[in-house]
Amino acid sequence: MQDSIFNKFHADLTIVLNMDLKKCLSRAKKRKFGIQKYERMNINFHKKVQKGFLTIAKKNKKRCFVINADQNQLEINNEILKVINKKFKKKF
Repeated sequence: MQDSIFNKFHADLTIVLNMDLKKCLSRAKKRKFGIQKYERMNINFHKKVQKGFLTIAKKNKKRCFVINADQNQLEINNEILKVINKKFKKKF
């Protein structure tokens, strides 16, 4: 389905921020703009979405990287920079 939507176009790099769904939804509730459309969906919806992204990442290991988003912002940022630097062989 993804190929039909994007005409077989894929990003060079995809970063999936993965974390415990209950923590994720709790964080979303604390945002300045509050709960949005997708945060109102039940936990089973979020489990399916999470599973879908993790499946895509597993099938596309050359361009998809999963980062543990249960960490603090600085740790997540550092992990993202490591992935970018490794993928593009540059120092950002």
